[in-house]
Amino acid sequence: MSPEREENAGNTKNCILSPSLLQDPLKNEEVGASGGASHSDFGSSSSSSSSSSNSPEPQEGTDTSEAPFQGDQVSPELLPPPDSDYSLLLTFIYNGHVVGEAQVQSLDCRLVAEPSSSQCGMEQVVFPKPGPQEPTQRLLSQLERGVLVASNSRGLFVQRLCPIPISWSAPQAPPGPGPHLLPSNECVELFRTTYFCRDLARYFQGLGPPPKSQVTLNFWEESPGPSHTLQSLITVQMEQAFARHLLKETPEDQAATLSLVQSLGDPSSSPPLCSSYFL
Repeated sequence: MSPEREENAGNTKNCILSPSLLQDPLKNEEVGASGGASHSDFGSSSSSSSSSSNSPEPQEGTDTSEAPFQGDQVSPELLPPPDSDYSLLLTFIYNGHVVGEAQVQSLDCRLVAEPSSSQCGMEQVVFPKPGPQEPTQRLLSQLERGVLVASNSRGLFVQRLCPIPISWSAPQAPPGPGPHLLPSNECVELFRTTYFCRDLARYFQGLGPPPKSQVTLNFWEESPGPSHTLQSLITVQMEQAFARHLLKETPEDQAATLSLVQSLGDPSSSPPLCSSYFL
């Protein structure tokens, strides 16, 4: 199920969801946009990172029909605190070595090998530049339209636009050994805030281990099989800032947070969900 439809050359595609579509397949809407690019250094901060009425909210993709997303009952009371920081923390790893970090304040971004002035309406995050003769550079040269990422009050969502095979791991990964591969041009939910808050509340009450909040994308030269043991050339780790912050809280802060992890109102009155623009 693809959230895109083709236009003429230079087309703009959009994955838009509203609360009324949450039980329906992904629907598209074509929009126009014009250009700009920026990059946020790791550790920067902005008030725009908090939840907003225009938060981007793509729906989970077809991968999420697998357990545990399907049929897993989550209490509607377990929601992040209202002032949560949904900025995206990124770590870039080449051949097992950390080569860069970034913090993205905007709610949508595109991971690309080279910035483009023709793409706009979305922040572009450029992969760190490897040496020209390194295998990593050959792989990055195939990144083309890159990968879309949305980080918002509902969780983390990605959409693979490039031809490179990308496997993923996340706290709510489907059962089985994997690898779990991202489908092409489909918006896939990899992290859900309500599951994290549920497990966080249990942890604060001494009823379970600390929840995991990190999503990992592995970029491959060729599609890996079940017995694949080689290390990927490129790895991107991503995490929402609010989740990392809550896991580092002191016991005193944990008690205060536990009282805030509650219902913020009727979900049907929530603001419209987000849109992700891509060329």
